[in-house]
Amino acid sequence: MSFPVCCPGDSIHRNCKHLRASKACSTFPGANQVIVGLGCDLVEVGAVAKELARGGWTVSDRVFTTREISWCGGSRQPEHHFAACFAAKEATLKALGTGVVDLGIFHEVETEFVRGLCPRIALGDRLQAIAAGLGVRRITLSVAGSSKRVAAMVVLES
Repeated sequence: MSFPVCCPGDSIHRNCKHLRASKACSTFPGANQVIVGLGCDLVEVGAVAKELARGGWTVSDRVFTTREISWCGGSRQPEHHFAACFAAKEATLKALGTGVVDLGIFHEVETEFVRGLCPRIALGDRLQAIAAGLGVRRITLSVAGSSKRVAAMVVLES
């Protein structure tokens, strides 16, 4: 299940169609949403580059989905893209208040980065149940990075 997202009005999302359409990303219909979860994660790009040098990830590792591996691996800087996906997954798990009970939990969070669109989070069945229990109606993901680190922030709103 994909949740509607809204991206922050920073320079990273300048080309976002949502921003061009609304001009005020923080103006939602029914602006009385409540934050029910907040998660942040920081990933060192160098650590990801080392993992890629050892052979990278496969779907059987149960960390990244087929779509994420295809998108990240097909980029000019796969270490940055894998770092962004991993940071988004960790931030989502933190926002939901779950721990990493098994590596399969990472497959329950799928990130989608499409050029010109806001990044999206899709939750698998286990995490959808937790999100429903919290009353989550919207997941907002923001990702920022430098040459050395990538950070992700996830906000859950009711």
